[in-house]
Amino acid sequence: MANPSSSTIRIRPFEPADYAPFAAVQNVLGAIDPEYRPITADGLRESNERAERMGGFHLRVVAERPGGTWLGCGALWCDRPDADPPTYVVGTTVHPNLWPTGIRARLYHHLLAEARRRGAKLLRPYGSARRPASLTFWRRHGFKEVQRRWESRLVPSSFDFAPFAGAEDRVTSQGIAPESFFLAVDSAHSGPTGHYVGVSCLYRHFVHPDELSQSFAGVLRSHRGRGIALALKLRCVAYAARAGAKRIRTYNDARNRPMLRINQAMGWHRQPALYIFEKPL
Repeated sequence: MANPSSSTIRIRPFEPADYAPFAAVQNVLGAIDPEYRPITADGLRESNERAERMGGFHLRVVAERPGGTWLGCGALWCDRPDADPPTYVVGTTVHPNLWPTGIRARLYHHLLAEARRRGAKLLRPYGSARRPASLTFWRRHGFKEVQRRWESRLVPSSFDFAPFAGAEDRVTSQGIAPESFFLAVDSAHSGPTGHYVGVSCLYRHFVHPDELSQSFAGVLRSHRGRGIALALKLRCVAYAARAGAKRIRTYNDARNRPMLRINQAMGWHRQPALYIFEKPL
């Protein structure tokens, strides 16, 4: 793959025909993960369209040579432009062979200018420990690490519930019942529906609809240490198994040691860390 001079690169708006090269490069980047599942141009398009329907601001641009040779793309988005402060997420998708050529930097600076034009106060990229060069890129451009998350994965069809047979009984014996929406309800609390003390939800993976992601898991501080989080996570796995999900993914802050211990006890497979960077504008 020839290395273009950064002076010959032009940036243009993303078009529907760009999904094919976008998917091809994304699959090259993703292949560093031994469990990676290739994505298609149609899958990427559907995923992006679904995200855009959720609202907010979304911008995608392409870097190319004169004559139309596709070099990479970049994205800038903000789910809450009206938030205080408005935080924008930035990312680039460039073939690793082209990383030393300045294409990523050209895409980044173009998107940085757009973020400033829109009044962004914080810019936030993500990077994986699988690719240290990506972490170096963001640090070199003035970003500081603000959070580190662990992705963990589990195959629900092979999960062994036997070691956790009494986990839900332990919770229900306290008058707390995991509900169908994976809410933990304290029935001893006054009121017609009890008191919600914990929550965990599943949603379909944006690109692979036969996978589920678990998020928004939490338990009120007053009810922690009583097995509620474990009972909720077991409910999620049982639901995923019944739904035929190939895999469940979850992301946890590296500082959330109690939840990480639960994941380890359940047999979730932890992946290399995901880094979240920020830079004030």
